[in-house]
Amino acid sequence: MSPTSDLNASFADTAREERPLPVSFFSSSVTSPIKVPSCGTGFEIPPPKPAVDQHKDMESDMMKLWVGPMPVEQFLNDFLPVSTKPCPKLPSNYFDKMPKVTKEAEMYGHLIKLLHNKDKRSLIPKFKMVDTSNRSDKHSAPGKKFKPDPTLYKKTVDTSENVTQFDEVELHLELKLDHLSDPFEDPPVNATCAERAAYQGFVSHSSEKRKTCRGQLANYAKEWFSRQHRLFGFTIFLGDPWVRFIRWDRAGAIVSEKFNYREQSHHLVEFLWRFTHATAAERGHDPTVRRATPAEIKLAHQHLSDWEPAQMRHVVVMSIMDGKAKREFIAWGEKSHSGSLTGRCTRAYPVYERATERKFFLKDTWRAFSLSKEAGILRVLQAAGVQHIPLFVCGDDIPGQATVTDLYVPEVILPKKSSGTNSAESDTAVAETSSPSAVEEAPSASSSSVTSRNIDAEQVNPANATYQGSTSPSVPPRPDSSWRCGNLWGRITQRFHHRFVVDFIGTPLHKFSSSKEMLQAISDAFTAHQQAYEKCGIIHRDISIGNIMINHKGRGILNDWDLAKHKDDIEDGGRLHERTGTWEFMSCKILQDPDKIHTIQDDMESFVHVVLYVGLRYIDHNKSKITLRNVIKNVFQDHDIGPDGRKRGGDAKEAMFRQHSHVKKDFSFTKAAPLTRWIKGAFVIVGEYLEYVYPRDRETDLFAVKANQAGTSIWLSTHKHIAESFETVLTMPGWPKDDVAVDAFDSFSMEVDVEPTLPNVESSMQASTSQLVSSTGAKRGRDSQNNNEDEMTSTGSRKRGRRELPPPAPPTRILPPRRARSAPNRHRPAVPTPLRESTTD
Repeated sequence: MSPTSDLNASFADTAREERPLPVSFFSSSVTSPIKVPSCGTGFEIPPPKPAVDQHKDMESDMMKLWVGPMPVEQFLNDFLPVSTKPCPKLPSNYFDKMPKVTKEAEMYGHLIKLLHNKDKRSLIPKFKMVDTSNRSDKHSAPGKKFKPDPTLYKKTVDTSENVTQFDEVELHLELKLDHLSDPFEDPPVNATCAERAAYQGFVSHSSEKRKTCRGQLANYAKEWFSRQHRLFGFTIFLGDPWVRFIRWDRAGAIVSEKFNYREQSHHLVEFLWRFTHATAAERGHDPTVRRATPAEIKLAHQHLSDWEPAQMRHVVVMSIMDGKAKREFIAWGEKSHSGSLTGRCTRAYPVYERATERKFFLKDTWRAFSLSKEAGILRVLQAAGVQHIPLFVCGDDIPGQATVTDLYVPEVILPKKSSGTNSAESDTAVAETSSPSAVEEAPSASSSSVTSRNIDAEQVNPANATYQGSTSPSVPPRPDSSWRCGNLWGRITQRFHHRFVVDFIGTPLHKFSSSKEMLQAISDAFTAHQQAYEKCGIIHRDISIGNIMINHKGRGILNDWDLAKHKDDIEDGGRLHERTGTWEFMSCKILQDPDKIHTIQDDMESFVHVVLYVGLRYIDHNKSKITLRNVIKNVFQDHDIGPDGRKRGGDAKEAMFRQHSHVKKDFSFTKAAPLTRWIKGAFVIVGEYLEYVYPRDRETDLFAVKANQAGTSIWLSTHKHIAESFETVLTMPGWPKDDVAVDAFDSFSMEVDVEPTLPNVESSMQASTSQLVSSTGAKRGRDSQNNNEDEMTSTGSRKRGRRELPPPAPPTRILPPRRARSAPNRHRPAVPTPLRESTTD
């Protein structure tokens, strides 16, 4: 008997005929306060962290994203073209004119004077170096009021009123009094390649002072990149008398060897001369984005004022190829912006096209090589007639725009696929591995410049579209990286700049006009998910509140397909760097096992988490705010960090479904009775699936075997039962018409913590009570993971085997027992954090 067999019966009551509901429903867990991490979804703005704490977070973010130390000569030759104008001939000790000082601020004026070199030829013609150390950028967001050291601008930039302008920065310098703050430690000068490979001290053996300096450098670069449209950028670090060059892109950072700028001034002179004679694109600017004209600015103010940015931002024009034609879109305020330095770094804009006099929605992101093109996925779904998805207009990978940092780490040759799909896994792909046995180095070419790449964007005609996996365009020969030290680059991934436009600007799910509209929108998104899988074999893999939108008719749109993959690619592609999804809504088994293959069951469970989260936070129910707060923290943000740095969670979610811990039987929505029935029935469906596929003990296992022999159907084996549950409940009477979304978080105190109480959960299902705080989660919610972790040892839970689904099962695989969780480093904020942008790439 299906839980949706009787439209007139209570959905939950019908479900209980198949399997009784557990007796517990909302219980709280131990809490401990921690600062609220910043994030980018915009549901609410947490109090900004002090700069020093932001630097520490950023240092953690950049772990395993550093490559170095590159020889200075190679750094110059690989990243900056030689100027056609001869470089000034200066003494090798030219910068020894810098006096030794006791205060860092005293260094700036002397260095600026030497750079401008007014007595002879300026080293930075057409540019100016400005002391920005005492004034923050008045147009930076709260909590981002950084004061960088001397900054290079074009001479035309007016700095009379606002000295620090991150949207105009060309080059950043960071000066320290001595070498003790140098964030890196080079190996011995005469170290062999083997000794360098074994050397872990370049980053790992760092004092707190050095770690803070690394975080500071990265934080400045992060703000700089978030304020501009950049492909890469450069920083000069000076710790008297040593200098390093750093090149940043969306994959990581390459660091040069240090050199004594007082004795080897020619290196610094050569860098500055090449840089100031390079084109804007050679300095890192995106040539497909330009500042708007006065007429275009006027159009932006007329048509895009609903999205006017909180801080002053330039109106820009972004170009996208539509076949052989170039289309230009005016952009002003971002609807979402991850603000990240590395990773996908997604920006999303409502835009206006002057030629058609229409508004569209533009998405700009850096996709990992292992992920399919979102534009290609939308073409395929659209051609297949999938409903409730954004209408694709134009866009693709941008030719010539890809990361370079990944070229300097070992290349992994992934196995050829037999499925015939054109994917990254079927071609040579640049990735990382820390296992030397798994690495196949491609030929190097130390003399080749890798300032840019020649990448051909694929164009697909929707009329004859077939599934296209991610592609690995041709890349130049891999440069020499024999100088690379240790395993400091374990998360570096090849990325391609991807930009496209859709004909849809929706309303966020959490701004629904009624609870029925909310559930209808989620039901529509579920339909899109089902059709994408059944018609195209594509799994979304990031079901979250932020990816379900409401259109002007009150219906749902499943958005953001950038993490989607074909089921064959998921099964055959092997293990990649990172899980996918948004942490709060990821399935319990994905959270518990970072290496689990992502199945449709994981996504279907995520839909249940979305309904529960939205209901708890935005709809009246019979639980207190303290209970709500505990559930958000202890269930949705359940998180442990193990010694390997990998994040795990999900125990509280699993206990919630199996035993109704945290969410008790008496829970109900005050006005929306049909929604109560849906959530309780959905709990039965997910709980029954977990009970069968992951039996907890021998007794349960035997029961499951007998059930299988009797031909019991597993409700979550396909979309069918969840889809029926939506249809059943949406046709029920009793829906309120005026229960518009009201955010319960608005009334939360940022300082008052909850009295600790112990969870009522059996030991084998003990729920983690930790808050998701990650190296990347504080900024973009990513669940970044290394791909070479060892087996963990259990301290609070035990391994559970899994059982294959009986027919009819979907064509997906589930990995064997999850790795047990290690002793946690627990973190918890005083209040639930805002949702993060979806993780991983």
